[in-house]
Amino acid sequence: MFTLVLTVNKMFIIMTLVNNMFTNNIKGVKKMRKILCSVLALLMLFSAFSCFSVTGFAADTALTEKESNDTAATANEIKVAETNVGALQSSKDVDWYKFTSDKDYFTVDFGYQNISDQDGVYYTWKLTIYNENLKTIKYYVNFSSFSSLKFPITGTIYVKVEAEYVGSSDIVNIPYILTAKTYTDAHWENENNESSSVATVLTSNQQYVGALQEVGDVDWYKFTSDKDYFTVDFGYQNISDKDGVSYTWKVTIYDETLQTIKYYVAFSSFSSPEFPITGTIYVKVEAEYVGSSDIVNIPYALTAKTYTNAQWESEYNNDTTKANVIEYAKNYKGSFHSSSDVDVFKFKSTTDAFKIKFAIDLNETPADKVGNGWKITVFPVDSASSIVGNYVVSSIGSFETRTLPYEKGKEYFIKVEPAYTGSAPLHALYNIAVVDATDGKKWENENGGKDFKWATTVNKNEVVYGNMYSRDDNDYYKFVVPTDGLLNFTFNREESDKFNDGWNFTLKDSAGNVVYTNSVKNTLSLKSESVNVGKGNYYLVVSSGYTAPESYIDYNIQFNYSMHTPKITKVSNSASGITVKWNKTPGVASYVLYRCEYNASTKKWSGWKAIKKPGASATSFVDKTAKSGVKYKYTLKGVYGEYKSPFVSTGSIICLAQPTVTVKAVSSGINVTWTKSTGATGYTIYRSEYNAKTKKWSGWKSVKTAKASSKSYTDKTAKKGVKYRYAVKAVNGKVASSYKASSSVKR
Repeated sequence: MFTLVLTVNKMFIIMTLVNNMFTNNIKGVKKMRKILCSVLALLMLFSAFSCFSVTGFAADTALTEKESNDTAATANEIKVAETNVGALQSSKDVDWYKFTSDKDYFTVDFGYQNISDQDGVYYTWKLTIYNENLKTIKYYVNFSSFSSLKFPITGTIYVKVEAEYVGSSDIVNIPYILTAKTYTDAHWENENNESSSVATVLTSNQQYVGALQEVGDVDWYKFTSDKDYFTVDFGYQNISDKDGVSYTWKVTIYDETLQTIKYYVAFSSFSSPEFPITGTIYVKVEAEYVGSSDIVNIPYALTAKTYTNAQWESEYNNDTTKANVIEYAKNYKGSFHSSSDVDVFKFKSTTDAFKIKFAIDLNETPADKVGNGWKITVFPVDSASSIVGNYVVSSIGSFETRTLPYEKGKEYFIKVEPAYTGSAPLHALYNIAVVDATDGKKWENENGGKDFKWATTVNKNEVVYGNMYSRDDNDYYKFVVPTDGLLNFTFNREESDKFNDGWNFTLKDSAGNVVYTNSVKNTLSLKSESVNVGKGNYYLVVSSGYTAPESYIDYNIQFNYSMHTPKITKVSNSASGITVKWNKTPGVASYVLYRCEYNASTKKWSGWKAIKKPGASATSFVDKTAKSGVKYKYTLKGVYGEYKSPFVSTGSIICLAQPTVTVKAVSSGINVTWTKSTGATGYTIYRSEYNAKTKKWSGWKSVKTAKASSKSYTDKTAKKGVKYRYAVKAVNGKVASSYKASSSVKR
């Protein structure tokens, strides 16, 4: 025995030296190893015969394997986590083992019992792992120790150990170690999960690990999407496993009806887009190509994540009965998960006008995902046929609809669908929001009406905005005329390239009678003629003119109503002041008389001041507060409730007090004296003669013009025996005072 040990030690030293000599020639080393191993085997055999002491292994390499275990039926049953030692007894020997995998996954550890046994081995073991149906899970050709992948398989597992090549004697009687280990981990797939009905249940936001066990294996998973949206993350468990992989996994995501949401061919890690879908979601993992073995038993990682965000659409909102309710000024997200997907939103208009903002996230949506774009349709809840907006968004970026002037407090649907189902923008995330478009303006109450009852009321001094959404759209506006007066309107439109379309305007009374009509083309604004109208409701109908609609062009309307302007017919001096006269004005409930006064020192007029509010039946007024010698101007406004008529001021008039006249007969004639009037530049003396035969007085005749300094005049032309009366007017230019006849006097 001692001799054998010495001999073996010498051979080991020789092999070590040879190995060092051929470190740069691996093939030579291996060949030399074979030769030396053969020599060593002969020496050992010779020593065994000489000493009669060694058969098999040294005392520290006791085998636990029990022969014969050459078939699966005679496999050694081993315990989990225990070390098992075996050896091939010949080049054709096969060792079978079996154990029970009753946890979430298992591994198999295999290797040399003693690492020094590796020396001299050129060919090595082949280890194959089978499931309970003896289908191959994985095989390994091992030159050194290894640990298998993790296999999420339960039941009876078989392990077969054999030579790498049939007839190879390199590893005969070299002990190996075999250990089966099982592990508990709820985040491993549960085989067999080859169909949706036996899918492994995932917990949201928890990573799971799985592997395809063989060519053709399929792994199904399912989870509950009970929040606003979800994503799926997938990739290699260990990035080093990617080496040598030419073909990879195909990952398909399904909804609860097993309709495909999206599929991916994943050569590396990926995260899916956000899917706003609730309910049971299925995920199927399979090889990219049927028959591909590249990824068999390579662990992958799978995570389903769910998120709470009330501003995501909730599938399935494909029709109005399942529409997502959205609020003003809040941004919502959505996407199409199939070419036939439709997203419907519902909202209540809280303003007179709104806009739909639609945008594509350029960071998340490449241009090649857009296809032919999106179609957006807006219509009221109570009338799906009354489309109020129809748009096709064919490019990525931001889009904003025109102003939609629809009824405040009314509910509307927004339907978002692919512009063309054959080229839908699948999984392209979009943002949608309803925003207030009034901008402090009043908008028409658009609701598809085609009658006076739909008319938008326009108040006094109010500007109302509108537009037309189709060729057949007519916009109705109503103005209440309070009393007789004049009515017109102004129209202004925004600039655009649609000048050739034109507009029609028709003004009607409540009985439908046309009181004004006009059409315009190539114009930005219009002021209509003023129409004489009576008290009542009047309606303006705005429609598209000529051959095409003025669609989506914003315009504004303003009604201009005024009462009839009272006309002052005469302003004159009277005995007690200045008398103002006017004609009776239709529709007036009362008047306001204004006066302004000229300041001779400053040479400026004062502001207008109301001095009287005559009733509707009045046609004149005497201003008794007027001062002689002062210039005045007067104007008059008609009033009806809050309305006041326009006014036109009169020319100026100077107030001249009426002179007081005294007469008496004198030897030379009749002497006339008068009181002076402040502001007068002269006086005119008038005379009237009495006819004794007809017993009538003649008309007044001017007999003298006196200077401002004069205050008396003797009429020497008066005839003896004839009665006379005299009157004196103070004058200033063309203005004269009133007059009063004197008592009669006979010469």
